[in-house]
Amino acid sequence: MKIKVNKKYIIMAVIILLIIIALLVLNTTGVLKKIGKSAEQIAEAEARAKLEQALQNASSQKESDTNYNSSEYLTSLLQEQKILVSENIISIDGYNFEIDRENLEITQSLGKSQVTVSSEVIEVLGKSDSGRYRGKVQITVTSNIPIDNMIFQNENGTFSKEKTTELTYTKEMEIELDKEYVVTVATKDGKVNSKTYMHKYIPPTVSDPSTGTAIRTGNALPFTWEELGEIAQIISNNSDTITSDTAELTITKDGTGYTIGVGDYTTIDGKKVRILGFNHDILSEYSEAEDGTKTYSSIYGGQNKYAGISFEYVDFITTAAMNNLSTNSGGWKESAMYTTLNTTQYNNLPTEVKSIIKQVKKAYCATYNSATLSYSNDYLWLLSCAEIWATGSQSTGKGHSKGIEGSQYKYYKNIDATYNFDNNYLKKPFSVAGTASNGTNWWLRSPFYNYSNYFCIGYSNGGCSSYLANASYGAAPGFSI
Repeated sequence: MKIKVNKKYIIMAVIILLIIIALLVLNTTGVLKKIGKSAEQIAEAEARAKLEQALQNASSQKESDTNYNSSEYLTSLLQEQKILVSENIISIDGYNFEIDRENLEITQSLGKSQVTVSSEVIEVLGKSDSGRYRGKVQITVTSNIPIDNMIFQNENGTFSKEKTTELTYTKEMEIELDKEYVVTVATKDGKVNSKTYMHKYIPPTVSDPSTGTAIRTGNALPFTWEELGEIAQIISNNSDTITSDTAELTITKDGTGYTIGVGDYTTIDGKKVRILGFNHDILSEYSEAEDGTKTYSSIYGGQNKYAGISFEYVDFITTAAMNNLSTNSGGWKESAMYTTLNTTQYNNLPTEVKSIIKQVKKAYCATYNSATLSYSNDYLWLLSCAEIWATGSQSTGKGHSKGIEGSQYKYYKNIDATYNFDNNYLKKPFSVAGTASNGTNWWLRSPFYNYSNYFCIGYSNGGCSSYLANASYGAAPGFSI
């Protein structure tokens, strides 16, 4: 049987088949184009295409309209399409682009809003009434989209608003540490981001104080001056267990333990300084009334009597005379050297050192042949005979001083410093301790007991001696943090 096929239906079938093939090809091409691209990339490309179409429409309007205003027309056009506009930042479906309004083109893709908030403690300020540590923190806000404004939660629970157009903004605040705070950031694309931050603070701890008597030639301290200031505060807070007779102790910081002790050293402007003792020097603010009432210092943010760590220069900070004239009248407090050290030399110290130095009380003999003591409040001081030597040429004093101006530092106690014995550990400027290297004479604050024009010196051979007050010798002051 012969079937007769209508040519009309065959032609229609062929056309339908061709259409199907064309659709398959087009669909396959679209799929191929999307191969290797994530959904994120595809979505951003679609947002970009939408913006490019809007810019093209604006370009056509610009060519045909002599009254075209690039700012007003484009903004209106974009807003009609529910596209967010903030100056040159355009946000479409969550994706952001920067445009050139005059040339009507995209200058860069900014992606989605990405805001980060980081904080760093730049100073520890003691404890708050709640028992938490307080600190000054630097908060840094960064964004890939220009920032419009920010709201910072403050320590007292209030909020402050800051405005900028930059991608990065920093702000210093005083807050309680180990407590959550919120920063809210609005970017130019209209997005609002709330970020919670908390700076965990684990203060260094001290333990295992030892009163050992072995000579410690010392090791380099692995801490910054800021860290040393923090450690000194904790040592001062533990003066019941860490005393002026402590030779070494353990510092645990960020989970690591360090042993530090007398003789350990670091530098200031390239000059070597070493630890003399712990909780030895009394803070200037501390006092005791006749009735026994004690007033403690709040310099560390608490109630303290002692400066945590006392240092001395091993290299000379300057070379000069004690006085312009050959006299020791008035003793240490009235000397030209006192003024030089506590003004010029103190003011010239690096900020990171000067900011943690504590003023302490220093005993001195105002009259060379009297054991009666006076007191000064010093940032930098010359050591006295009594702070170095355990013995003296006078029954009432130490070294060649009539009086006992303070007490022997642990470092000098452990090297067995006696005034009538040359000790290589006493030689300055710095040389390898215990060798026979020659030193240089260096000034002490003690007046010589027998003459009105002499001050005591650390002799070049490592013993105790004296010389005319207008002679020029090295100054290797002490200081406390």
